[in-house]
Amino acid sequence: METLTLFEEHDLTACTTFGAPVECKTYFPAWDERVLVQALDEARKKDFPVALIGQGSNVIFCTDYFDGAVIRYMDDKQRLKLTATDDPEDSDYAFVNIFGGYLWDNAVLACVKMGLSGAEALSGIPGTAAAALVQNIGAYGCEIKDILHSAKVYDRKDGSINVFTPADFQFGYRTSIIKQSVTESDFMYYPTPRYIVLNITLRLKKASELVINDERLSKTFNIELGKRVKTMYFRKRILATRRKKGMIYDADDSDTHSTGSYFQNPIIERDKLEMLPRDIPVYETCSQDKVKISAAYLIENSGFKKGYAFQKSDAYISTRHALAIANYGHATYHDVLELQEIITNGVYNKFGVKLHPEVNLLKNRNDVLMRSNLRTFTSLSGVFPGDANGHFSLNSDFFDFINKRDV
Repeated sequence: METLTLFEEHDLTACTTFGAPVECKTYFPAWDERVLVQALDEARKKDFPVALIGQGSNVIFCTDYFDGAVIRYMDDKQRLKLTATDDPEDSDYAFVNIFGGYLWDNAVLACVKMGLSGAEALSGIPGTAAAALVQNIGAYGCEIKDILHSAKVYDRKDGSINVFTPADFQFGYRTSIIKQSVTESDFMYYPTPRYIVLNITLRLKKASELVINDERLSKTFNIELGKRVKTMYFRKRILATRRKKGMIYDADDSDTHSTGSYFQNPIIERDKLEMLPRDIPVYETCSQDKVKISAAYLIENSGFKKGYAFQKSDAYISTRHALAIANYGHATYHDVLELQEIITNGVYNKFGVKLHPEVNLLKNRNDVLMRSNLRTFTSLSGVFPGDANGHFSLNSDFFDFINKRDV
């Protein structure tokens, strides 16, 4: 059984896939749920700033030194094995309980091997099972919300542990109530959400095959529409595609030393499409009035081709995917934010569309509280929506504002 271990003045550089240099005051590794809760309880009692990370695949620390506790919740050695139990209400489905620190792609592989279908489209996405819910990860027409049954969640407000259903998560495009709770109560919990996922339960179909009934999937993988294929075969095709785009981490390949997709695909009003080029890739959303457009298209057609780097910076656009900002080896967070600003300004000037980062840009809590006067936000009506008490929801405009201020 794991015990709580603490490291002082710890180097976190190797704890993220981007690898920007950063140290922290205190570091707790935790693969066991019990130890994670113990560490969170200690931090809550002492009102200690906490940054919770997993694989570090969607995180960049925007500081050289994090003045708080960093808890790494990850079971990279797969100490806990996954098992499936029948859904008592439908024998064609099964429940799979997954420890929150389990690497997501390892969980997908385990599900496919158990003859379960539903998660294979999310193959190759980095990070942990818990992080998958924070971002509501998605790919190839599937999102984690589509296969989630429930999750056990720790509430940092009172230390309670509760079971959340998909409705409780209030999922949206790359967001959830977990992500939104980062700024709750005047940033009391920043930079980690109020709610922490301890483990998740998926509901998957008992099937080792699937039918390709989506035209986009058919074209992407060159598989005949309506054809039945093995889920393991489909998973391998997805992994090959992600590997070709540099989206699967390789220690010897700098193109993969990134946070994956750095920017979100913008969602715009449908009637604004007439102002954009006709060949821009467009994807439907849940709203009839809004569509999602390709951020990669906007970036490349604003003059930022794959491999682009500003001056001699080690932060650059991956040579294989326009959405990824990668690290040649010595990039700092300053380099990343500078390149982000150059790209977002360029895209806005060219197309009038604002790009927002998908990556989590973590700062010290005191930096945010002291240098981002909350009264300033209350005067910015319509930009930082909040209630009468000044409580703000997490949105990209807030992070744009924060990232332009001194660290």
